[in-house]
Amino acid sequence: MLKDKLNNLIPDQEKGNRKIVEMRKIIFDSVWAQRKYTNRNSLSAIIYVFVSDCDRKELAINAKKFSCHPVFRTRKCTTDGDSSHCCMIFIDELGRVYKNWKTYLANNELPSGLMIAPLNGIYTTDYNGHVQLEVHPTPNGSAAKQLLGVADTATAVAGFGAATIPLAAMMMTVAPALITGAGAVCATTAAYSAIRSLCNLVDRKKHEQSIGLDNSQARNAWIGVGAGVVGVGASRATNVMTRAAAAGKEISLATELLVNGMNISSIVLSGTGVANGILDLLIKYRDDEEVTSMELVQLAASLVLFTHSVSNFRMASTLVNDTHSATIQDYRKSLSNRQRKIFDKMSKETIRIKGAQQGKVDIIRGANDMPSKQYLNDLYKINKKLNEAKVRPAFGAAGEGVVLNNDVAVNTNDLRNNLQHNKGSSVLNSVTKPIPTTHSEVNAVSNSKLLIVNVNNKGDSSAQPSAVAIGMGSIVLPNNILISLSEYGTRLYEIIANTGSFDDIITTMADAFSQQTFEFLMKLAQEFVETHLEKIRNTIKIFIPAETILYRIFLYVENNCASQTYAFLHTKKQEILRSLNIYFNSLNPNSYLNKIRCDICGGSYSICNLQDFNYAQL
Repeated sequence: MLKDKLNNLIPDQEKGNRKIVEMRKIIFDSVWAQRKYTNRNSLSAIIYVFVSDCDRKELAINAKKFSCHPVFRTRKCTTDGDSSHCCMIFIDELGRVYKNWKTYLANNELPSGLMIAPLNGIYTTDYNGHVQLEVHPTPNGSAAKQLLGVADTATAVAGFGAATIPLAAMMMTVAPALITGAGAVCATTAAYSAIRSLCNLVDRKKHEQSIGLDNSQARNAWIGVGAGVVGVGASRATNVMTRAAAAGKEISLATELLVNGMNISSIVLSGTGVANGILDLLIKYRDDEEVTSMELVQLAASLVLFTHSVSNFRMASTLVNDTHSATIQDYRKSLSNRQRKIFDKMSKETIRIKGAQQGKVDIIRGANDMPSKQYLNDLYKINKKLNEAKVRPAFGAAGEGVVLNNDVAVNTNDLRNNLQHNKGSSVLNSVTKPIPTTHSEVNAVSNSKLLIVNVNNKGDSSAQPSAVAIGMGSIVLPNNILISLSEYGTRLYEIIANTGSFDDIITTMADAFSQQTFEFLMKLAQEFVETHLEKIRNTIKIFIPAETILYRIFLYVENNCASQTYAFLHTKKQEILRSLNIYFNSLNPNSYLNKIRCDICGGSYSICNLQDFNYAQL
């Protein structure tokens, strides 16, 4: 029934039905989840709130132009079984859940203007029979929200502008001051977007909206938070490394990998944000939906972070390489001609077998570990013998000093004494590996593609079975069973809530059972209504429709009766009636085991688990 109400409340349109279906589902899930306060019963009603762009309350009440917004009200707190003056839950058309009417008035997402609503969110009348109303400005019309909108727009414009600077710097010379200013705007935009996105996630969680990645707004917010935090961190790390390099400090490989990793993470996150943001804009354009300032801020932040992260990554890689080269050149200048000759040979060999990046790191580390430079003199003296033995010296990894054929670490003084003066054991005999092959260093830039798969889920809609006439006369069911409705009294038909559902259940029962069994079960429903229902309704204070009673009877017989003949079911009559009593009494929203006192209204409520209960077991 709730789904039928939503279908009528939000009907299909000529286009954009995907969004309509999604909206119905979100509202249904939010309303259905509130059964936790009413022992798994859905006690809800619909009110309507109107928004006018008038600036005075008197004009708003009589406005001819307005927007209409449905709001679901569900029960939460009670005082002695009465909920008249207690807290009620309100769910708006976005599926946002508000814990009471005051919270709805203060935090709703209605458009800017004056809202006209039933007094306290409940339809009541005055002595003249007029509906009592209240008028309030919507939160989106407040000065704070207007100022926030201006800040969003300004930040988005600044972010889009700053995103172009790194792109321009890749193609032409840009003034350093402009690059510095763009970096400051990037950090500000990213921080602002991250804070706004985080606040958005907190607000969605507070109002029981989805914060999962399957929701576009929540996904944008998560990307905004992640890209903002990682992007700002990567930018600051790059700046720190830049200052360290400018001061002549050695940049360790671990630091380089860390900074590059942060920049790559920022590129991935912000690039995902750009792709996701553009895709959402295209979908909104297709569905004629309005783009919010928050979405523009998130897109601008993702774009500016993406361009700056790419620039930072390129700069960090170039910076480290330039710093290494400058350090090596400074060291080389301090050498004598002989030392420089053997140093160049070792440097070339180190880079050949280890690659430029790792090779330069090992050269700098080796030079720092051997400050006396005597190792170069030793190697120069025995260079010819090393060539004859097909052994090449190179700088080793951390702590290895000089290595031969990238295999054996040696003390150059011992090596020289051994080769020149035959002192000690033969060092060259310990070198078993040939001259190592050249390092295969490939610097490739892969262009990742965002694959967008558009999946259209087409479901076949089955038509509702045609309804038989509901009345007190005789009707013929589709299986040609003739039944006289007057035989089952009037009480059963007075509590029909939905004629279509009633038609469905009696048609199903007529198809499933013999005519004698069908008539027996209808009589059983009549007896339950006339002898048991009033007491149950007075206890649980819930309207129980006829179609629900018949459905519970049908379900019990299908699940619990081995034989469905009239003779067998007649012996189960009291058992079926007892099962109906147990089931409907279990719906009592007032039968709480652990009541919680409400600090707002003074009433009480309880929360049940909607997952661990199976009605079919009753």
